[in-house]
Amino acid sequence: MARLKVNSRRYLCWLLLALGPVLVPAGWGMDDDAGASVDRAARFAFHPAPGLPVDLTEIALGAHSGIRIVAGGRHPDGGISEAVYVLRDGASAWELAGSLADPPAGAVAVSTGQGLIVAGGRTAEGPSRQVRLLSRADAALTVAALPDLPEAVEHPGGVAQGPVVTLGGRTDTGEVRFWALDLRFAERGWEVLPPAPVDPGEALVLMASQERLYLAGSDGAADYLTRDGWRRLAAPPDWPRAATAAAFGHAHIFIFGAWADEAPRMLALHTYTGTWVELDEGPDWPLRSPAALGFGPGVYVLDGIRATTMEVLPARTGYGLFDHAMVFLYLGGMIMVGFHFVRRQKNTNSFFRASNTIPWWAAGMSLFATGASAISLMSMPGKSFSTDLTYLGISLYAVMALPIALFILAPLVRKLAIATPGQYLERRFGLAARMLAASIYCFTQVGARMGAVMLLPSIAISAITGIEIWICILVMGVVTTIYTYLGGLAAVIWTDTIQGGVMVLSVVGCLALALYWLDAPAADTWETLRHFDKLVVFDLRWDLTYPTAYLLFITTVLGTLGGISDQNFVQRVQCTPDLRQTKLAVATQLAVAVPINILLFSLGLVLFLFYRQRPEQLDPTMQTDGIFPFFVAQQLPPGVSGLVIAALLAATMSTISSSICGVANVGMEDFARRFRPKMTDQTATRLGRILTAVIGIVGTGTALYLSQSELPSIWDLAQMVTNLISNGIVGFFALGLLTKRAHEWGAILGVACGMVSVYYLQNYTDISFWAFTFVGTVVTFSTGYLFSLLLPSQPRNISGLTVYTLREARPESEEQIAIVGTGRNAG
Repeated sequence: MARLKVNSRRYLCWLLLALGPVLVPAGWGMDDDAGASVDRAARFAFHPAPGLPVDLTEIALGAHSGIRIVAGGRHPDGGISEAVYVLRDGASAWELAGSLADPPAGAVAVSTGQGLIVAGGRTAEGPSRQVRLLSRADAALTVAALPDLPEAVEHPGGVAQGPVVTLGGRTDTGEVRFWALDLRFAERGWEVLPPAPVDPGEALVLMASQERLYLAGSDGAADYLTRDGWRRLAAPPDWPRAATAAAFGHAHIFIFGAWADEAPRMLALHTYTGTWVELDEGPDWPLRSPAALGFGPGVYVLDGIRATTMEVLPARTGYGLFDHAMVFLYLGGMIMVGFHFVRRQKNTNSFFRASNTIPWWAAGMSLFATGASAISLMSMPGKSFSTDLTYLGISLYAVMALPIALFILAPLVRKLAIATPGQYLERRFGLAARMLAASIYCFTQVGARMGAVMLLPSIAISAITGIEIWICILVMGVVTTIYTYLGGLAAVIWTDTIQGGVMVLSVVGCLALALYWLDAPAADTWETLRHFDKLVVFDLRWDLTYPTAYLLFITTVLGTLGGISDQNFVQRVQCTPDLRQTKLAVATQLAVAVPINILLFSLGLVLFLFYRQRPEQLDPTMQTDGIFPFFVAQQLPPGVSGLVIAALLAATMSTISSSICGVANVGMEDFARRFRPKMTDQTATRLGRILTAVIGIVGTGTALYLSQSELPSIWDLAQMVTNLISNGIVGFFALGLLTKRAHEWGAILGVACGMVSVYYLQNYTDISFWAFTFVGTVVTFSTGYLFSLLLPSQPRNISGLTVYTLREARPESEEQIAIVGTGRNAG
């Protein structure tokens, strides 16, 4: 160890020299002189694409199963085409696939999972009410009839949102009407929707982005959400004849058409801010009656025999070498913390409990930093930027649930003197219960949490800095594993404390700068936020399909109760000298987290106002959760943005270091020591370090694997897996603490029933995932208790292990806490 200390600076220098070349992309920072202005507007490139074999206008263009489809259309002589053409992905020419009886011109095409819907338009007989579903099975085109529209509509607009198709347009009476059809219950026919608050005028388009429906035309625009109805938007600054639209990315809709001056132009609507941008770019020929389709990474625009694919290029940022240097110094500092604590790790108590010497304020900051991953740091501003303040309510509910952690969980964990949650379950139920809980914790932390927590911020950082995603993952994983391996829990907690401070300063600084740059009177700002429903905190409607206040409150309370099953919570409760400091640490976590969460959500609102004034600077390729780091890299001066990117790294590394240390501790206590009770503490400490390194490598490898996968949403996958296997864990512990008659196999069967119930909710209902914890807990508890009553079991001594017998447990002593994690029986 002494030699390691002497050579620590040399090792650090070699490591930083090794990391340097991979962190700096070739040519990075060489394009612009220092201080040069950056063109912040989005850029586009147009590439030639296959056009139709015949010249048609007023076509219906859509896609199904990766194949583009064109149906109907009008010939130059005015006749209507019966042909249906298809363009396979990667093909160089359209091919004839079939024909339509009574074909339309000017119909709308709506791409759905079941096929391409072609509706409305004008046939040889006049305006049409027909709705048909085109699909391909075994390379053959099939056409199925769907219920006719209530009224005939020429040149309608249409869009699909999941299984629900919405169509609208101007009828023969001159009124604009809208209808919706749920394809799961098509026999019920079309539902009439409320009229829009504006008359869109001519050449209307109907598009969807996220959950909202967007209507626009020459005279006005509006959006529609099923739960809230219509909302008026700003009218477009100009409008083309024969307009067509395509949604792109998370929040942009592009409008193409025949402009009066025949110049290459297009419009862009940023859906979250409701602002329009006129773009002096477009296809290099005068459009006549185009059709546009978001397809793959771009937008395909087809106008008869000519076509183009529009590529959206990422907006440039000012991120450069000075920012890179700041990140470089931060990474080096984290490794130095690990070297600082390496000599103090003499046994498992010091490695996994920091010798119970951590002050309350550091333990509290560590609890905050562990929970505040980079996903939280990005998603909170992203949520208020794109929706409202509903999720801010979680912070308020956490304050209401604080007494649970202060007066129930913290004293309980200290009094039981458990090294891991599984240790309690074995005392209360048996070995199988301990193995189940330990396995669930390890799998969710390594298999779901670590991979997603490293990958998602890496995607945002890569988009801003130009560093490859795999390099971002590798650097975070390697550096975090090194300082956790060297310093154990002490290094984790003190780096968490530093990282928490970096996060706080970055959020406060960015919010102050954004407010300073905001150019709007207070009255206008308030009215804008009110008009876009940005100030909603408590959604009190009874609706299980949305994150209402009731669901968020119940989930927050259950999440607080779940602290007893969380190894990170147990470690930090045990690492302080006494119960008083433990309670102060728990209170400190919320004292930091709640104000920071308020600032993060406020930052999202300010960025909404900031970019509403500058919509041309938004990046169409950016995911909504990336708005905070995007603002940082785009607007802050060189060097400063590097500090905020370091804050994102800090948020990620604090979470994964806690996962590494926690899983290693569970592996040591619940598996290695449980089955080798005579293992010496020196051997256990060495094994603990090995487990730390292995878990860090496996977690990093999981993130690298996910980065190469083609899964549509990594975060959704992580949430699905976590919800499925861990939402019954609160019910598992509740059976042990709140009942005397629950036994091992009854409780385990209850957990299985809880998993089945969550699986059913995930796959066969529209219920919000915020209800899963409540349902999983209730099902686990009720069925577990029922099975315990029905199934026979051997009596166990549960003295001191339930709330009814807790006073029978021996009171906490310094010796009792100190021996937690040393392999001796503390109870």
